[in-house]
Amino acid sequence: MNVTIKDVAYAAGVSVVTVSRAINDKPDITPETRQKILDIAAQMGYTQNIIAKNLRAKSTKTIGIIVPDIRDPYYGEILEGCNISTLQAGYEIILSVLPYQNRNADTEITALKTLIGKRVDGLLLQPENINDRYINELKTCPVPFVLWNRKLDELDCSFVKTDHEKGSLLAVDHLIQKGHQKIAYLARNSESPNIKERINGCISAVQKHGLPEDSVQIYQCDDSANAAYLTAQQILQNNKKITAIYTYDDVMAIGVCKAVLDKGLVIPRDMAVVGYDDIEITEYFKPPLTTVRQKKIEIGEMAAKILIQEIEEKNKNKNSIILEPNLVQRETT
Repeated sequence: MNVTIKDVAYAAGVSVVTVSRAINDKPDITPETRQKILDIAAQMGYTQNIIAKNLRAKSTKTIGIIVPDIRDPYYGEILEGCNISTLQAGYEIILSVLPYQNRNADTEITALKTLIGKRVDGLLLQPENINDRYINELKTCPVPFVLWNRKLDELDCSFVKTDHEKGSLLAVDHLIQKGHQKIAYLARNSESPNIKERINGCISAVQKHGLPEDSVQIYQCDDSANAAYLTAQQILQNNKKITAIYTYDDVMAIGVCKAVLDKGLVIPRDMAVVGYDDIEITEYFKPPLTTVRQKKIEIGEMAAKILIQEIEEKNKNKNSIILEPNLVQRETT
């Protein structure tokens, strides 16, 4: 049976109020009495009901995070950054992971409502499948929220993101400078605004070099190594003019590399490959992957810090932070 605060009070011969003061380090109690009560509580195995305490204070000291895909190491680094800020501020994280095979606006709305039902103090979100219903849910959200690696023009909210248009420009500009004039871009099947930004970056790069827009051909596929592998196989079979493939993320790039190597081709002599994110494995993959680096830990850390400020300070001023990407050239280009 759980030991209650009343049990500790009875054993110590003091009131429940006095025990509460001792446990919560309040004034109006002598150091000797506080230590006596704490010693008795420890001997009895008393543990404080943090949930009840926080609910009385109208705060659960928890932050809800919706993760679109737990398989991708990219999200692990984002969460590492979030964890830095939440631990410093005394908050805990509650994760909601979207189902990969059924990832749509409805599942995101359900995850959003579930976390709110758990009485989280705030939310960190990376909306993936966006429609009017989802936007309306966010507009009426009863708790503060911050977007990480997303910006939605329909919402007046804080966000921390990478300049994805510049990231794509860097990738395609690099390939063109290497002599490639027929490039495939493997984009995700998603309503995410990041897709549009990255395609715009591809267009900006070819315009910069005076090349036609169809110098970059867009292929849509799921964001998995297997889907990218299969799509790359089709490209290698049907479009002999393409000499470079740029992908939405590094996991897809690894799938592309396998397709190229399985075809008996040499990277980068026969086909150059560029990824996006710079997850840790890209440096150790063979051949090491050229990629666009996002400051993933910083994104998570800054987004969580801003959210906690909005929760605790009732901060109505919104933060718009856009971080610069950079190209990491390795052996696939």
